[in-house]
Amino acid sequence: MKFGYEHEEAVSPVIGVILMVAITVILAATVAVFVLGQTDQMEANKVVAVKAASTDTDITLTISGGANVDELKALKFTWSGAAAVDNTVKLNDQQANSTNFAGGVLNATGINADKLFHAGDKITVTKHPTKKIFVVTAIYADGTDGVIYEKTFA
Repeated sequence: MKFGYEHEEAVSPVIGVILMVAITVILAATVAVFVLGQTDQMEANKVVAVKAASTDTDITLTISGGANVDELKALKFTWSGAAAVDNTVKLNDQQANSTNFAGGVLNATGINADKLFHAGDKITVTKHPTKKIFVVTAIYADGTDGVIYEKTFA
């Protein structure tokens, strides 16, 4: 007398495959919801266009436009991470001074009535004698910022 069955199965193979596919679909949907939900937290990049020209001693940046140029309130200049000094920066051929330049940050106060930069504004920066990486960071009226120019000089 036999009490056990040799080919006893709890779930048929078809039902097993259906369950595996269902679990895979649920996991994929969960991951998709998580990943796509992260896009709500991303900020749109601001756009300001600059043209750059350099000589042996100076770099001249001209603000040429961009969707967010009217929000541009300050520019931060650094040489290999160190702030540029005020006697090395000119805005529209006017030497930067303590009214509009401090800690490597040039603002449009005293230059433009609305205290913002505009297309056509020209900034001239004297090259640093030893530091070679030059970075210009835009600071916008809403407090956000972003690099708009970076160059390594030989």
